[in-house]
Amino acid sequence: RSGGWDLARILNRQQLKRTYVVNFDIMVRSVAAVFVFVLFTAKSAEVSDVILAANTVLMNIMVFGTHLIDGFAHSAEALAGQAVGAKSRFRFRVYSVLSSQWALIVGLIFALLTWLLGPPLIDALTVNREIQETARAYLWWIIVAPVLGVGCYQLDGIFIGATQSRDLRNMMLISVLVFLVSWEYLTEAFGNHGLWASLMLFLVVRALTLLARVPALMRERFPTEP
Repeated sequence: RSGGWDLARILNRQQLKRTYVVNFDIMVRSVAAVFVFVLFTAKSAEVSDVILAANTVLMNIMVFGTHLIDGFAHSAEALAGQAVGAKSRFRFRVYSVLSSQWALIVGLIFALLTWLLGPPLIDALTVNREIQETARAYLWWIIVAPVLGVGCYQLDGIFIGATQSRDLRNMMLISVLVFLVSWEYLTEAFGNHGLWASLMLFLVVRALTLLARVPALMRERFPTEP
């Protein structure tokens, strides 16, 4: 111990290794997520400049809604971490369920507002008539996006809070693979609608794959509590 610092604990090799592994896993997961959205933009540009501009306008609306919902994911992250530290399965369940319920409520409200205010919001984001009309044709994807995305955002936060970084990494990579395969077929069949469908499928698969790992998380983090 030196000046109030417990160097033995700070420099513990096992803890340092665990920290590096968790950070690496989350970095891979984040890079994979960014890759999907970069590819989405690139494929939009391949269709036409108008589609690229329209998709960018819609993506801005989607990202705004994501940030609103993501607040509950950040809360779930902190509260799940507290519950894991306290080894309280009950608190973990309560925090996870309550934060997810509120996230879904906010997602539904944002979906309703997007349905009602989407067209004027598009007009506020671009003055180009052709881009406005094109964005309106695909607006309903942005209406369903906050509802379809709630699950993956919340589970992301819960798994980060529980430091289940390996699952986050692996399930994200599976979801990216599904996106790549679905994009290949759906865009060929349905054009830009297929591209948006692939992105929505990516969100859903992220949620389903993480949900499938919840029992393993519970067994690992709460091995002695029913």
